Amino acid sequence: MRLCWYQFAAYNMEEKQYHFCCGGLHPHAKIHLLTRKEDENWRYDIEGLTEVVTSKTALIVINSPDNPTGNICTADEMRTICEIAEDYGAYVLHDEIYRGTEWDKPFSSPQAVDYYEKAVATNSISKSIGWDGIRIGWLATKDKKLMERCRAVNEWLHMGQTGAISNVQLEIGVSALERGKFLELLEHGRKLGKACWDEVEKWMSRHRDTFNWMRPMGAFLSFPSYPLEIDSWKFCERLAAESYSVGIIPGVAYGMEKHLRLGVGRASPENVRADLEQVDKFLTTLGKSQA
Repeated sequence: MRLCWYQFAAYNMEEKQYHFCCGGLHPHAKIHLLTRKEDENWRYDIEGLTEVVTSKTALIVINSPDNPTGNICTADEMRTICEIAEDYGAYVLHDEIYRGTEWDKPFSSPQAVDYYEKAVATNSISKSIGWDGIRIGWLATKDKKLMERCRAVNEWLHMGQTGAISNVQLEIGVSALERGKFLELLEHGRKLGKACWDEVEKWMSRHRDTFNWMRPMGAFLSFPSYPLEIDSWKFCERLAAESYSVGIIPGVAYGMEKHLRLGVGRASPENVRADLEQVDKFLTTLGKSQA
């Protein structure tokens, strides 16, 4: 069985359906997935949200900047989502792990916690500054009662455990969050990221017949589509082989065939250029085999 995990769900490629990890919270939980569409520039489906939210809705989850498209929820969209949630008394969970990597200006994307008392923001240092080896994250909310409940659950889960996060890791993580240092680390990654996306943009401009690509508004991820006669899993499997050694995540992992999650995280422009040259070689070989 092939299960491809992303965010809050696993996509089963054999069953061609999603299994939601949050559904495990209650055996009768009903989950609605609102899929963004490429032909609508990956915008957030506000209309679809209004159709599925009811008085029984407990939680609305949003990811912005988004994985895998790099799209950003606008202020109007975020405000509307929070207003819909408030109408029905639902919580809003805003996964903002890529916040700070907006390419126009860091931290320019709206936060749900600015619009709604029952909104919760979750974040960590693993994506924005690339410190995924130190598993330190946090949540923020104006709901004091919820915060106390979360603190109690966290303490219960870690009761009697030692070594999950060492004192050294904690000190390093906290030092990285010092305002001046965090902005310094963030700007270093943003500078590299912009240069990498410039390389991708130049390459994509030469491959408009093969890929439909939109430069991401934020994050180190993008989600191009292609019309080739090869499924995304096979595409990425062959591209990862020793002859090319390029790692790209297949779109089917997100339930969207003929798409690729192309990322530039922790890469240099030189690395990106070299990898794209390998993709060129692969496309040439693929074209000959399909001719």
